[in-house]
Order: sequence, then C-alpha cells, then structure tokens
Amino acid sequence: MRALFIAIPVLAAVGLGAASSVVGQERQGRFAMSPVENGFVRLDTETGVMSICTQQDGRWTCRLMEDEAKALQDEVARLREEVSRLRAQAAVPDIPSPSDRPAPERKLELPSEEEIDKALDYFENIFRKFRERLDRFEREERERDAGKPKSGTQL
Repeated sequence: MRALFIAIPVLAAVGLGAASSVVGQERQGRFAMSPVENGFVRLDTETGVMSICTQQDGRWTCRLMEDEAKALQDEVARLREEVSRLRAQAAVPDIPSPSDRPAPERKLELPSEEEIDKALDYFENIFRKFRERLDRFEREERERDAGKPKSGTQL
C-alpha cells in the first residue's frame, strides 16, 4: 500500500511534466511581439522579417524594419552577378580595340579664295559696326560732359 502512495504522486509528476513539454512544443503563433517606446516590434517567426508597429490617427500601422544584414547580402549578390557579367563580357573578343580598327580616310580640304574673302568681309563688317557704336558712345559721353558745369575737383 505504501508503494501505491509513492507511485501515484510520481506518476502524476511524470504525467504533468510530459503534458507541459507537449504544451511547450505547441506553436505560440506566427508573430512574436515586443514592446518598444512608441509601439511594438513584430517578428515573423516563419520568415524572420521584423516590423515596427505604431499607432497613427487611431489606426495601427506596421512598417518593415531595415535589415542591414539582408541589405548587405543583397548588395553582395548584385555585385557578384555584375562581376560575372563583366567577366563574360571581357572574354568575348567581338569588340575590336581602337588600335585594331582601320583609320577612316579623311581628306583635308582647305577653303577656296572666295570662301576666305567672304569670311574676311563678314568679320570686317562686324568690326566696322563695333567701331561705329564705340564712336557713338564716346561722342554721347563728350556731349553729356560738355553740358555739365565743371567743378574744382574731378574724380
């Protein structure tokens, strides 16, 4: 009888321990929430994605948090792809270097005497117009100064 009194509590303890381990193995839910200053952080336990959730205008909104490690991994993957693409491109000999290309035939053509005379006449006309405007400006300045009374000091 005494063995029965000892066996029942032992069996009960073993049964409760087994039941608690089964409950501990049950899934708690997809998201784990942790409080922060202005809201909470939500962790998706399946994907590992973290979001910061805050209340704005009476509504809760969640924004993905920057995952620096993932961003670095994405950048490394992008750079590896670019290096592979550039290596493949460099291995292709279909782009001739500038030294391999034949020089295009260029013929230097000098202007004719008529074209030179025409250009010089054009520049002479520009210079004449510039000189006429400069003379007119100087004449107007002299006329304006002639109408002013002269003082003892000039600057």
